[in-house]
Amino acid sequence: RYTDGAMTWTRQNPCLLLSIEHTATRFWQARLREIDERGVYHRHIDPDKSDEWLPMLKQFSPVFVTVRHPYRTALSWARKGKPVPELKERWRLLVEVIDKYVPSYLSVDSEAREVLLADVAIRYGVLVGHDDWRPVGAAPADPYIALNETGEAFVQDELDRHAEFWSRFYAL
Repeated sequence: RYTDGAMTWTRQNPCLLLSIEHTATRFWQARLREIDERGVYHRHIDPDKSDEWLPMLKQFSPVFVTVRHPYRTALSWARKGKPVPELKERWRLLVEVIDKYVPSYLSVDSEAREVLLADVAIRYGVLVGHDDWRPVGAAPADPYIALNETGEAFVQDELDRHAEFWSRFYAL
């Protein structure tokens, strides 16, 4: 049981999972539901729906946020026919707004994955990952996968703009 003055993570008070689409959301939802099937409330980080999820940052504890390398996220985004520049505002909200609430980050591809999972175990007393899991349908391990020239420039701009944030998860 964990409490920090907000809500306690129990069956009555689920955790909040925020994610940008294509960052292994369903994988992490399943992992968290293994702990408590009713204990996960999910919202995508969508600038058009921030009035829904932003107040939840103050109401829920714990708050988990999925991260995935921006190149991999952008490639997956583009493969689904979505314009890569739509990620800009989502990444800005993640870095400049959500991060201030000190959520626990979950990642399928970060070099710091074990450290992130250990943080969750220490903060909340639960294990959400272990060494032998592999996400189904994940892209190849190389984060520098091909995007068109515009997409490459866009993602590099994001990595440069928020280098301090992204360097917590990935070697830049």
